[in-house]
This record gives sequence, structure tokens and C-alpha cells, in this order.
Amino acid sequence: MTDSSAFGGPFTRDELDTSVPFIARRCLAGDPGLALWERVLADLLAKEPPRTRQRKAIDLERLKVALSAVLANLIAARRNTVSVEAFVSMSFDRKTYAGTDMPLGAVEDVRDHLLAQGLVEGEKGYQKRERIGGYDWPVHARRTRLRATPRLLAQVVDAGIDLEAPTWKPTSGLGWRKTEDIVRLKEPYEGAGAEPGDVRASRQVLLAVNRMIQAVRLELPRDSWDRIRARLHDQGSDEAMDRMSSGDAGRLALYRSFKGDWNSGGRLYGGWWQTVPKRERPHLTIDGAPTIELDYARMQPSLLYAERGLTLDHDPYLPPGFLVPRSVRSESGSSTDS
Repeated sequence: MTDSSAFGGPFTRDELDTSVPFIARRCLAGDPGLALWERVLADLLAKEPPRTRQRKAIDLERLKVALSAVLANLIAARRNTVSVEAFVSMSFDRKTYAGTDMPLGAVEDVRDHLLAQGLVEGEKGYQKRERIGGYDWPVHARRTRLRATPRLLAQVVDAGIDLEAPTWKPTSGLGWRKTEDIVRLKEPYEGAGAEPGDVRASRQVLLAVNRMIQAVRLELPRDSWDRIRARLHDQGSDEAMDRMSSGDAGRLALYRSFKGDWNSGGRLYGGWWQTVPKRERPHLTIDGAPTIELDYARMQPSLLYAERGLTLDHDPYLPPGFLVPRSVRSESGSSTDS
């Protein structure tokens, strides 16, 4: 375990809040990614502190996986379209990596080496606890923040990784280790049951959609990103985080997320374009071609009426006593139709 003195700083709260989540599936890819991985791995093994026992083959493989993932996330954060100063927000809780091929010990070894060699900077995470009702309760926590230093970025460039390259180009150096489960049930209730047939069937549709997305170039012009960045100063932290996610052009896979049971949620998440502000979405292009956004008025209420054999012929968002249409009442400018 490393101590706090190994971390750089001090950093302001705004700097630390400018962060993107660590995604374990990221990895280095292509010849440039492999060149960087081999160089840093050799340096890690040569300079690590003496060990009480030699690593087993399986432990070495886990170290390699962790190194690839951490480096890939650091590069992805540097290539974020919203802010190249973004930190990677990382958990060092053992439960986070339980049952994976990247255990906590391997991630800690990578972190410690990168810090010791001046390849990353950041701030160590913490959890504040208070004694309430005879029990210790967490009252505030912050995950560890890490980002690449100029020294690491120089090695990235030397390996042939283009920090400005779009995700689909081999010189981006980035890839994905494996396909993450595209249907997720978070915090399942007792008795939630097995995945229903209609949800299971949606997997194949979603896989086909993801293949189509990843086979094209989905882009937003630079001036759109300039406007997004300019508006961040006037938005809250949640809004800022959404925009940071939209700046990660490597997020190309959609997934469905349910919570509690199979009747709650099920919406699609994961695509960077989903958090692009409404006013900028018309500027999205696919393989350079312009796009349009189809908007279905009163879609969900209309579906409910159709299930009963009825036709919805009025505005369900304009109840008695409210004479101003919902689209006018909305201050956010977001869609009012679904």
C-alpha cells in the first residue's frame, strides 16, 4: 500500500471533481498500445520493491490486466473532449474487484508503481465516519483521483499513440477487454426472479444495435464541444458529470439497466451521445452524414391507451388547472414527449 505522501497536489475541489469513472473493461490495444504496455510493465517489474515470494504465473497475468486497464483509463481521460485535465476516479475497495481477473492487489501494485515513477498524480481517497446510535456510519467519502503526468504522456506519444486520434483509429491505442453484460439488474429485491423472456430477447436486438454503432464514426464537431465546455461553468456538478461522460467518445456500447425487479427501469445507457445537450444533438454526424432525431409525441401515455384499445386525443401533460403547455413550462429545453 502506498502512503499519502506519494500523491501530488494540492488540487482544488473543482479540479478533483473534474473526473471520469474508471472502467475496468478498457484496455490498451493495437501495436501502439502493446508497445506502451510492454515498456511500463518491464519498468514495473524491474523497479518494484523486493517481494517475500515470487509471483505465480496467474498473479503476473492479473498484474498485466490491471496495468493495461489503468493505463487505458488514464489515456481515455486525457483524450476526453470536454476536459483533458480530467482525473480518473478509482475505487480501492476490495469488493469492487472481487471475482474479477483484476484483483485489488494487482491494481494497487500498478498504482504504487505509477506514483513512485512520477507517471501519475492525484489525491488519495478517503472515507469519513461518525459514531451515530452506537454504530460507525460513513458520512462522506471521495474515491482516489489519478491522472497522467507529462512524463507518462511523453511515453504514450513515444509508443505511437495519438492523443487526438478518434477511438476507431488504431493509433488511439485503446480497446475493450470483453463484452460487459448488456442487461443489468441492480440491487435486486428478494424474489425478483429470473430474467423474463422479453428481456432476454432484447439482448439480441441490443447486440445488433451495438455492432452497428461500433461499425460507424459517430462524431460531434469541435465547435459543439466548445459550447458545451463554455456552459459547464454555469451548471451543477451532476450536469458537469453528464457532460464529462459525453466527452468520452470511447463509450460506444449501450446497455439496459433495471433496479430492484424486472418491471422497474430497463432504459438504455452507456452511449456518449446520450448526454449531449439537446441544442447540440442536431450537429451529430454518422460517417460524416447529418442526422435527425425522431421525437414521438406522448409516446408512453399513447402506448398505455393503446393497450386498452383507446386513442389518446388530448394532451396528457396538460391536466385541468394548468393552462400552459408542458413544453412552454419546461426551463431545461429537454424533450417533453417521452
